[in-house]
Order: sequence, then C-alpha cells, then structure tokens
Amino acid sequence: MSVRRYPVGAVFLGMTAPTVSPMNFLGQVEKLEMNVSEDVKELQDYTTLAGGIVDSVTRIKKVELAMTMVDASPENIALAFYGKNTAGASSTITSESHTANAGALTLLSGTGFTGVTATVAPSVWTATHAYAMGDVVEATSSPSHFYVCTAAGTSGSSEPTWKTDGTATTDGSVTWSDKGMLALTSGTDFQVNSAGLFFPAGGRVPSTDVPITVTYTRAQSYIIEGATMAGNEYKLVWAGQNAADAGSPIRMTCHRVKFSPGKKISMIASDFIRLDFSGSLLMDDSITGEGLSKYFVEEFAPN
Repeated sequence: MSVRRYPVGAVFLGMTAPTVSPMNFLGQVEKLEMNVSEDVKELQDYTTLAGGIVDSVTRIKKVELAMTMVDASPENIALAFYGKNTAGASSTITSESHTANAGALTLLSGTGFTGVTATVAPSVWTATHAYAMGDVVEATSSPSHFYVCTAAGTSGSSEPTWKTDGTATTDGSVTWSDKGMLALTSGTDFQVNSAGLFFPAGGRVPSTDVPITVTYTRAQSYIIEGATMAGNEYKLVWAGQNAADAGSPIRMTCHRVKFSPGKKISMIASDFIRLDFSGSLLMDDSITGEGLSKYFVEEFAPN
C-alpha cells in the first residue's frame, strides 16, 4: 500500500490533572508535529585497531510535541501564560476617585470602557492659604469652574471675583488661571483607551496631580492571571484528514502531555500572532494491556 499524506484537521485539548476539563477545540493550528529523541548505547570493538561497533541498543529517550496556534482564544492565551482564565462581569463604576496628569494615563479597572464621564474634583478655595504652583481649586462662588495656580503665594482674606473667560484671576499674592468647567470633555480633554484615560499635554488638565472622579462601565471580559497554573497535564487529540487521499480520516491521541510555557507571545506585531508551544509526552499508567501504548496511538483508514 502506498499512501502519501497532506495532513489537515482539528486539534482538541482537555486538562486531565489537577482537574478534568472538556476536550476544547484549539481553533486554527498551523503546526502540530511530534519529535522523537533517541538514547543510543553502543558497544565498541576493542579487539582490533580499526575498531567498530559490536552491538548497539537504541531506545526512545523522549517524545515531544511542537504546536503553533494562531487563535488567540482565552483558553489558548491562558495555556501560553501558564495562567488561569476567569470571566470578568460587566459593571458600572460611579464617581471613582483618581488623579490626572497631562501627557499621562490614568488607569481604570477592567477594559472595554463605555459611558465614560470625568469631572475635576478639586479642593474648595480657602482664604489666607499658601498655594504652590500647580495647585487646583474650585471657586465657592463659581463652582462650575476650576482654577490652576500659575504664581505661588498666599490667597486673600476674601474670595476674589473669579474670571470665567479663560483669563487670570489675582487673589492676594496668588495668580489663578481659569481652566473652564469642572466636567471634562471626552476626545478633547481626555481620550478613552483600553486601559483607562489619557490626558493629552496642552489640554485643560495641567501636568500636576489633579483630583478627578470618573464614572464608567467596564465590559464583560476574560481575565487571565499569568504564571499561576504550572504543572497542568492534558490529553491531546488530533482529528485529522489526509488531503492527499480524498480526505481519509486520521486520529492521533496523546494520552498525557505536559506543556512548557509559550516561547514567544507578541503584544505588538506586524502580522497575526502565533503561539508556539512545546510539550513532553509522559507515560500514562492508567493504560494497561498487552501491546497498548502508554504514550500515544494513531489510527487511520486510507481510501
């Protein structure tokens, strides 16, 4: 029988230890291959000058799997990171306190933010108080605006008449710059990204720590805690077909596999990311019977 192979197919992986999970579909697998290492013992011929080999024994030292996945599913990412995958529920956070700085990112909890509002929440102006450059206050008589100290000094004994046209207000020996309404404008005063709020330099938020409150809704998400699940063991099944033989079926079962962490996981790339794995086939003592492999078995039905 002469059968050539052009293999394709689906790969399934299920945890067997420390807990048991269903055989999950890994999605697009670009490469799945088995590599065998030999342990060779040779008996040299010590009776002649020319030497040679009198006898040799070859045994399989180890069998390793190499796999490249192109589906960045939560399960596959968790496998790559030796991580635990859990679900993060969608929730709305109201008036959460943060600080903002020009040219910097303010981190929020979760990802996939919608309905974001941000409001400056400064201290209320105080009479005869020493203020430093960059201090932020809210006027008691004009509570919808906030002001940034541009000349340090001591505030007056009575509250000044605050400018609300973006110009400066003199207050004792302090000079205040009107920064406008307390409510910040999305897209202008801040930009929403997947990690939080970015405040562009040159905007209404100055470079110093500005107290703000943020209301937002975070999306339902997958949370992968990396480097928390080392030592898991799996069963791997390849449900394959031979494209060079009219799609004849091939099945490979690896009874007990332990993977190393992913070799490289790209965060920024110029192409679709690939997750490269290697793993060792371990002996499965639960398999008994004459002639049965404790490592792997292949079954195929050529046309």
